[in-house]
Amino acid sequence: RDAEKYFIFVGVSVLQAMVACSVCFFFSACFSVFAVANLLVSMFYVMTMIFSGLLVSVNKWPDGTRWIGYLSFCKYSYELLVENEFVGLEFECSPGGDCVTGEELLGPGYLDIERGEGWLKVMALLIMTTFFLVLGYFQLNSLRRK
Repeated sequence: RDAEKYFIFVGVSVLQAMVACSVCFFFSACFSVFAVANLLVSMFYVMTMIFSGLLVSVNKWPDGTRWIGYLSFCKYSYELLVENEFVGLEFECSPGGDCVTGEELLGPGYLDIERGEGWLKVMALLIMTTFFLVLGYFQLNSLRRK
């Protein structure tokens, strides 16, 4: 089981890196000045990290802003990695103390992770990668025609 979790970790990390690289590709194709592209990519990454659910649980956001989390590639990779780590995990408890399993940590009151549907999260990461690569391609193609 440890090898399976390791390869899931590596796969999700590679997918997250692919999305990040495709975002950089798109922004660098849009702006001829490196400093502008670098600044906007940094702002984009900060926004995706804020709305990933890592710092603040999605359920604690105002109702009108929850949809932004679904545009964050960090949200999908974070949820996949946390679920990969905690599912099936059992903690040693002190006598008389509350004992929590890994599945309970993922639920409401703790991490509040949307569980299951891992393939949908992987597909979301692949779709985001393809989306930014296609946008970057069209942007570079439009520059060539000018």
